Amino acid sequence: MKIVIFTSKNHFYANEVLKFLIRNFPDQIKLIIESEALIPGRSKFAGLIKYEKISGFNYVFSQVLKQYIFQFLSLISHGLRKDNFYFSYKKIYKNKIESWEKLAQVGRLIPVVEKEEPDLIISIYSKYILKKEMLHLAKLAVNLHPSLLPDYRGISPVFWALGNQEKKTGVTLHQMSEQIDAGRIISQQEIMIAEKETEHSLYLKCSQAGSRLLKEFILESGPADFKEKGEKGRYFSLPTRESVRNFKKDGRKFFTLRELMSIF
Repeated sequence: MKIVIFTSKNHFYANEVLKFLIRNFPDQIKLIIESEALIPGRSKFAGLIKYEKISGFNYVFSQVLKQYIFQFLSLISHGLRKDNFYFSYKKIYKNKIESWEKLAQVGRLIPVVEKEEPDLIISIYSKYILKKEMLHLAKLAVNLHPSLLPDYRGISPVFWALGNQEKKTGVTLHQMSEQIDAGRIISQQEIMIAEKETEHSLYLKCSQAGSRLLKEFILESGPADFKEKGEKGRYFSLPTRESVRNFKKDGRKFFTLRELMSIF
């Protein structure tokens, strides 16, 4: 099986999933395409400004700080074991990593992907919704989404699950379509939300569970047993300033420094 992966550059949790897949399927993964765009079609700076207007400084600062902590610790992690959280997948997989410029049109990547003749396209925390011209280049295209679809479609589902005081969430592997998180479900894993769960710890649980779903799916390498979703489910966009205030008022945290450093 030939696999092409779309992901986001320096993404905290995509790194965990990618390392897992590279270790388990080193020969099958032919290409990883990473984008640094926060919002498709905008520069990173313009994306940050847009995020700040909608979600506020507190939210944006916490997400940027988390990313730069990851980038810094990954740079100095040469002496660490490869199973360390901060060890970058790029140090394991050096064959083919395509840099996707922040303002590049997806269509320009079609010849790059087509050349690999992929059987499977996987989207892992990618900001872009791939169009049919890209999806049709593989026999199947799937996305890993950190919620129990069809509920919590859209952006920042882990934040919203915590903010809405949910008792459980999960991760879903589903077929990709041109609509957001709307493809048929392949498999799911429920995850219970702990009383003092942070956004970071829950994202990490979703990423680890999602890694296992992907491994099982790839190993089966047969026709997918799709499940019809039935109900439509709720869609969420970027956290609003009010939702961030309520998130913190309820005692929730994005992460703790002790939590991040304990992994190091």
